[in-house]
Amino acid sequence: MNKETYIQIRIDKTEKERIVKKAHYIGLTLSEYLRQLCIYGDLRNTPESVVVDLRRIGININQITRRVNGGSATKDQVLIELEILLEELKRINLR
Repeated sequence: MNKETYIQIRIDKTEKERIVKKAHYIGLTLSEYLRQLCIYGDLRNTPESVVVDLRRIGININQITRRVNGGSATKDQVLIELEILLEELKRINLR
């Protein structure tokens, strides 16, 4: 996408350093960081431990789905496993 227009703002040196540091920390260019921040609001870098936990929960959901589709899981088993996963999601959200 060709960016043809620009927005100019005035900030002091310290503010610029903080913004550049935040963009770098998230792995974005300064322009992309500011675009996403303005369009989507707050940007947060998700800790690796949360990403790992969410990936594991996703894998568990896929396994449950396979068992349900294969007919090897009862409704009660699925509900229990989903309740456990819901509690894990709540725990992650409290971090």
